[in-house]
Amino acid sequence: MIHDLSGSAVAAAFMATPFVPAPGGDTVARSNPGAWLIVRADTTGCSDSWHPWGRLQAWLESSSPAPAPASSRDTVRLRLHLLPDGQDDCVLVSETPLSSEKGREFSIDMDRETSPVMERGEPGRGVCRRWDAAMFVALAAAVDLSVKACRPFPRKPKKKTCSPSPDPLELDT
Repeated sequence: MIHDLSGSAVAAAFMATPFVPAPGGDTVARSNPGAWLIVRADTTGCSDSWHPWGRLQAWLESSSPAPAPASSRDTVRLRLHLLPDGQDDCVLVSETPLSSEKGREFSIDMDRETSPVMERGEPGRGVCRRWDAAMFVALAAAVDLSVKACRPFPRKPKKKTCSPSPDPLELDT
């Protein structure tokens, strides 16, 4: 959650889809990406009412179906759609690969926009300038957390036990 100088919440990033490994794998896959919803507070300053601004999806790219070396498995793909006010369609403005180790520049390409939507609340258009920076801070936090969340999940080694452990709920009789 991002607050302005008065302490009012003005933007936030909420996890919309959890980052979980694909079935049988140890990474977040394109078939089930993790996602964040980037929201802004109501323009009247009421932080009890949130409006969607964008949706960020992330997954780990795999170069081949076979197990890949670590160097080729560290590319996180990020896709950002802006969610125009009052519109049913979202606008793809970024699809960026980032190295989970070295990073890279995440850019938003407003030239990708195909229709003259985003009149209200779009960064740089003047109506919601107070929220612009806050939304980008929320987006930056979501990008950073996505890169970390898309790293391969550790596989726990199976422990061999000589004897079964006692059931802690079992009563002595």
